Amino acid sequence: MSRSHIGFQKAHLFIQKNLCSELQSIVNNVIEGYFNINEQDRNAYHVLLLIAEHWKKVNVDHFSRSTDYYTVLAKTTDTLLKGLSYNEGGSSHLINDQLVIMNQLANDNGMRATVFLMETNQQESGVICNQIKKYLVKKGTTGLLYISIYSLVDGNVYKLYDRK
Repeated sequence: MSRSHIGFQKAHLFIQKNLCSELQSIVNNVIEGYFNINEQDRNAYHVLLLIAEHWKKVNVDHFSRSTDYYTVLAKTTDTLLKGLSYNEGGSSHLINDQLVIMNQLANDNGMRATVFLMETNQQESGVICNQIKKYLVKKGTTGLLYISIYSLVDGNVYKLYDRK
């Protein structure tokens, strides 16, 4: 389903931005909650519990249709389940106001970084990739750098692969 089929709100862009910010905050709370759990206890069940706990704060009336609400919830849940399960051993960091999941790569001093955003596009993702890259270079990361930015609403994934 393309982004054009999902309506955050019947009203103005101002409200749309507020809802997108609210949903992004919820996603960030789920991610932070996940990484506050002991590493051995991180699993899909805990992701679902965190989503259920935080998502109940979303008002279905902010969406144009209730089906849009459930579509966004389903897409967000699916992507977070896959993404957080893949990053069980990682940790979360705040880089330029973006919550970034970091994993040390096993074979070298490289890093894998993952960002989950409600909505993004190629240009915004490029800016975020460059911010993460600069941050990691300052921290002394060498070797492979692999950055993935997920747009939860439309399902796009933007990737940067960089070898030093």
